[in-house]
Amino acid sequence: MQQKVYDIKNKSVDLFLLGDDYKDIFPKMAEYKQIVDMNCEVVFLPRTLDISTTEIKRKIAIQNDLDQKEDTIYKATKI
Repeated sequence: MQQKVYDIKNKSVDLFLLGDDYKDIFPKMAEYKQIVDMNCEVVFLPRTLDISTTEIKRKIAIQNDLDQKEDTIYKATKI
C-alpha cells in the first residue's frame, strides 16, 4: 500500500479507486489518512460478479511473456 501512497503523491493523483471489499479495512489503515491528507478522493467500487482482477493480471502476464518470446524469435531470424 505504501507504493500506492508514493504514486499518488508523485503523480498528482486526485482520485483513488478501490474495491468495496476494502471499505471496512482501508479507512483504518495509516495509508488512508496519508492519501486523504493529499486531497485525493477515495472511492469504493462494488465488486463486479465473475470478474477477477487476479485472473486478468495473470492473462496479461502470460500474453506479455508470449510477446517477448515472439520478439526474441523475430530478432533471431533477422541475424
